[in-house]
Amino acid sequence: MHLSCQTEMNEVRALVRLDRRIAHIINRFIHSFSPWCQTAVSAISGHIKEHKLFSTFYDDNFRGHVLIFS
Repeated sequence: MHLSCQTEMNEVRALVRLDRRIAHIINRFIHSFSPWCQTAVSAISGHIKEHKLFSTFYDDNFRGHVLIFS
């Protein structure tokens, strides 16, 4: 995995652990991924689903769109 992807993935996980109320910031991180970051995006998707915080879907460019459950 590309180093920058690993770094961003770790930052996203840290945000989820830090405060679930600000986890919507994840959207900003996912939008920054390039296609070669598919692995990182998939890992983040799994992490998000594990916490049952979000429903995620990805377009053809692997840019995530995060929907926050109310």
